[in-house]
Amino acid sequence: MEKMVHKLMIAGEEYRIVSDEPAEYMQSLARELDVKITSVTKGTRVSTTQAAVLCALDYADVASKATLTADRVRDQI
Repeated sequence: MEKMVHKLMIAGEEYRIVSDEPAEYMQSLARELDVKITSVTKGTRVSTTQAAVLCALDYADVASKATLTADRVRDQI
């Protein structure tokens, strides 16, 4: 698949991301992250950078738990 440059708006900032993923998928990810960061910063003194780190930790937690679940399912099969 061909690499494309995607312009994504996240937390009021534009990011240019090179990926071979479809534009719709990348926009969907950007919207999800934008909502998550905005919800963390809204009404708080948390900076965008701090919110991004908190979101990254949350996504890392979800990915780690999904990997453990998949490993357990594979072991059961």
